This record gives sequence, C-alpha cells and structure tokens, in this order.
Amino acid sequence: MKSTSHKVLFVWIVQILFYFVTVQMTEYKYALIFTIMYVAIHLLFLFIPDKQAFVLFIIGTILSVFYLFNEAWLYSWTTSEQLSYIIFHFLLASNFFFIYISTYLFKQVVHENKRLTEQLTKLEQYIAGTKLLTKQEFENRGILLEAAMKRRDETGVIIYFDFSSISKYTRRSVMDRVASLLLETVRNNFDLVGKYNDEILVILLQNTNAAGAEIVMNRLQEKMKAWLTDDAIKQIHMKQEQIGKQESTSL
Repeated sequence: MKSTSHKVLFVWIVQILFYFVTVQMTEYKYALIFTIMYVAIHLLFLFIPDKQAFVLFIIGTILSVFYLFNEAWLYSWTTSEQLSYIIFHFLLASNFFFIYISTYLFKQVVHENKRLTEQLTKLEQYIAGTKLLTKQEFENRGILLEAAMKRRDETGVIIYFDFSSISKYTRRSVMDRVASLLLETVRNNFDLVGKYNDEILVILLQNTNAAGAEIVMNRLQEKMKAWLTDDAIKQIHMKQEQIGKQESTSL
C-alpha cells in the first residue's frame, strides 16, 4: 500500500506539471475551458469503473486525432502549424492519460485501505468507541456459549434487528440509540450484543427460552417508545432464533 501511495504522489506531481505546461502552450487563451474539462474528466474517471474510463480515454484520443486530421486537411495547415498542434495534442492526451492513471491508483489505495480496515475490524473485539461486539467476536463467543449451554442442557435466543428499511440519513442515529438501549436492557457480562454491519444489530440471550426473550423484548419496546417515533420502530425488522433449533420467528 505504501508503494502505491508513492506512485499516486509521483503521478500527481507529473500531472500538475503537464497541466501547467499545457496551459502555458495555449497562452492562457483556453485555460478556463481546459480547466473545466480537466476537472470534469477527473470526476468522471473517479466515479466510473476503470475499464469504462480507459475505453473513454482511448475513444477520446482517437476522435481527437481524426478531428485534427480533418482540420489540417480543410485549412491546409502549414508544417509549423501541424507541429504545434501535434505537440498540443500530445500534451492534451498525456494530461488525460495521467488523469486516468492517477484516479486508477487512487481507487486502488482507497480499496486497499477499506480492505485493511475490514480486516482490522475482524481482529478487534469491539466496534470502535462502543461496547458492541464485532461480527467476528460475536460469532466466536456465540459458538462457545452455545456449546456451554448444550452441555448444561440450556437454551438460548438470538435476536436480529434489521434497520435496512430506515432511511440512510437517519439509520445511523437510530441504530446508535437502539444499540445503547440493548446494552441497558440485556444482562451485563452474561448476554451478548453485537453489530454485524451498518444495517444489523444482534443480541444473544443465554439460558433463555421464548418466554424469557419476550420479557426482554417488552422491556426494550417500552424504552424504544420513549426515544423513537412509532414510524421508526415499525421499520425495525426483528427476527428471533432459538439456539439449537431450526425454526425462527419474526417479531
């Protein structure tokens, strides 16, 4: 990743140099138009797949070559005029090539950083800044607890809270509120509370049957009514599973 970051920095430096050389070549006559095109293509290449960006670069380069050929033939450019346009076209194509390379490398850095963050999250026990277990840690502890409950001939209940139906603009705040209510409601150092992803919270209730889970859910519902709107509560989909059994029910 460090090597890729250095490549991005190097390409950016070369890209800036080519930009100013190109602007200087136009004697600032078309600097504004060129800059607008430059920024627009940069943004376009950032938000489309790499293959599509490369195809657009190739198509744009080929079309611009044919356009200059046509102009040279129509207006009978002199050798010096042709040479200046060849140099200008080389600079223009180089600028857009470096835009493609820089956005390609930049997206690689972003994807690699995201991958490393996900790996680090898997290794961590808790979601940063909270008392919520990560998915990996929740599942690891859940396996141990389930094995212990089977040895003691006990049952447990897992309840999933799905927030995918809630608007993405308010989802995080609703999830944070429900997460804090879950931590208040379940038994400390006995039950588990985790966060699977940006849409799902989950709890594991030890040594609990369906009736015990219903008591917990009733307490939670009362707390949610005090903090959340009825519409928000209705959009939270809950699914209950009893450990060691196949059946599951929606709450």
